[in-house]
Amino acid sequence: RDSDVNLLLMPEVPGRGSGVIAAKVFEYLAAERPIIAAVPPDGATAAFVRDAEAGVIVAPDDVEAIETALRDLHARWQAGSLAGTRLSPELRAKLDRRTRAEELARVLRDVSS
Repeated sequence: RDSDVNLLLMPEVPGRGSGVIAAKVFEYLAAERPIIAAVPPDGATAAFVRDAEAGVIVAPDDVEAIETALRDLHARWQAGSLAGTRLSPELRAKLDRRTRAEELARVLRDVSS
């Protein structure tokens, strides 16, 4: 929570992980700091960060894009304009543990019936 920006690294591995949201992203969202998500741009993690408007998405192997994102965020930090990333009330409600537990209970009831 003390960092100004969080870096999320997830290499591109064909056939593995593209449909799964990296668990670390939830910790980063809770910290309410901008995220540099060096993740597969077409994967679930990138879509989630994009939808939450929580940071910058760059391909993990795109060195120039990573450098550009770092330079931009650093310039904003130096200018004092690097704002936190507040979650919308809708997203906060959706990610609430009670809501998630209720959804899981519904799925388990559906599967078991």
